[in-house]
Amino acid sequence: MTRDLRIDGLKFLMIFCVVLGHLDFGDYGLKINRVIYAFHMPVFVFLSGYLTTLHSPKERQRQWIKQTLVIYAFAQLASVVIRSLLVFVPDMSAHAESDDVGLAKWSDLISPGLALWYLVCLMYWRVSVWTFFQKTDDVKLLSLSVLLALLSGLIPLDNELAFQRTFVFFPFFVLGIVFKKRNWLCRLDQIPVIFAVIGLIVGFAVARGLPTFMPKTHYEDWHQLVFRVVQSGLGLVLCLLIVRISRARFVKSFARWGKYTLWIYIGHTYLILIGREWFPYLGISLNLFSALILAAVYCLVFAWMGMKKRGASGR
Repeated sequence: MTRDLRIDGLKFLMIFCVVLGHLDFGDYGLKINRVIYAFHMPVFVFLSGYLTTLHSPKERQRQWIKQTLVIYAFAQLASVVIRSLLVFVPDMSAHAESDDVGLAKWSDLISPGLALWYLVCLMYWRVSVWTFFQKTDDVKLLSLSVLLALLSGLIPLDNELAFQRTFVFFPFFVLGIVFKKRNWLCRLDQIPVIFAVIGLIVGFAVARGLPTFMPKTHYEDWHQLVFRVVQSGLGLVLCLLIVRISRARFVKSFARWGKYTLWIYIGHTYLILIGREWFPYLGISLNLFSALILAAVYCLVFAWMGMKKRGASGR
């Protein structure tokens, strides 16, 4: 099957949004992060499902799980070490945030550090669909994933083992598989681009008025259930509209870097953590322009490292 370069291009654009969203910058009341968080992970998870090979050989599945577990273990260990070491930087305690920096705790072993929750979720999702998808039709599995996404908030588990995010984003992963299985991407092309653009503008405006879509805690009251329903629905609409617009040819120009989103996803988290503590210590503050430049630099640096690694392993 020919590789769809527009998918790789869209992956890079979404990972850029991920990096930008993780940078602390003054958005001057624009509430940019609310907009970014409304769509970047729904789209990213949708693409993860779309790129999942449903009927891959068992041996390849086991190999992928083993490889991902190793990557996660080393990345998690590195995040714990870095957070612990930052405590001993002179005068850093005045700038440190207690949730991000501190000596290693037992909770660090079961709560994915930084952005590593995505790897945990990806393992859950792929194992689930490899195990159950062949026995369940599309509509039933998609309906079940939506039900679990809503009911999971009733269980008093938060970021431990990425519990809440696993279920909240699972419908987007399943939807990606369904789109691939039924070849539905071409149907999105029937939506006129102008309508998609207008829909995105309206959706972004709505996202600015909602709480940030960051589902890592269970419900504290019924209002949060309503927010999860609304934000998930909005995420779905924005996801499909963005995928529609990404069908434009210019997206292919980002494809060469979109093949290395895992490198960017893991690598940038350490620079974000270090920068979050060191920038205030050094008197450095980011604005929107400098954050855009820094996000692009982070993405290109780790994509380049991925290219070099692939080139070295290929020789």
